Amino acid sequence: MSYKELIYKNYYSKRIGRQKPTSIEKLGKRLPTYKKYIDQFFPKNKEIKICDLGCGFGAFLNLMHSNGYKNVEGVECSSEMINIANDLGINCIINSDVVTYLKSKDDSSIDLICAIDIFEHFCKEDLFVLVSEIFRVLKPNGFVITHQPNGEGVFGAGILYGDFTHEIAFTRVSMSQIFLSNNFSRIKSYEDKPLVYSLGSFLRRILWDFFVRPLYIFLISVESGGCDKDIILTKNFTTIAQK
Repeated sequence: MSYKELIYKNYYSKRIGRQKPTSIEKLGKRLPTYKKYIDQFFPKNKEIKICDLGCGFGAFLNLMHSNGYKNVEGVECSSEMINIANDLGINCIINSDVVTYLKSKDDSSIDLICAIDIFEHFCKEDLFVLVSEIFRVLKPNGFVITHQPNGEGVFGAGILYGDFTHEIAFTRVSMSQIFLSNNFSRIKSYEDKPLVYSLGSFLRRILWDFFVRPLYIFLISVESGGCDKDIILTKNFTTIAQK
């Protein structure tokens, strides 16, 4: 058994600082981000076929379902996490590694693929295989939503090295290279700015927009003599790529 297989086998319980969710309501930490994805990026057609790769407990799947997207399926290699999802009543998860799952699917058979926090788990060669399979199974004009550590961000190393199974971090430029080289047509990356859903988050957003981000840009400009205004500086970022 490889070190990754050993870690993934007990991916949840063998990490400090984790608490087992005992109800759907306690899956809420990432829900504001997931809701943003649904509100901003999901098609209005609720009949589309959606796959969530590396779905964990299925929090995103559950939110999709509660927003009317019923034709959804998750893929997760950790049986431990699937068992927790099943205990919460989330039962639409396939136990498989994501590449094996995609290779079992027909060409042009899925409308939308979510790959949240999984690209960093692959070496470069294997990631290209994954992305080529994503392209193959997506329908024309279908798209993929990814979320990954930001190698250009000030604190991106904390995400990259926060999990022993992580292999690489990315930038908006390297993500465009990956997708364009696999024949995707439109690629756009976005900062993970603090989302506004409470007073505390509102204050964090104000500080990010008017103090923290301008300060980072100033420091980079001092070091390098200039700074691209589109630079992404958050620890993680989101990329949307369309077939």
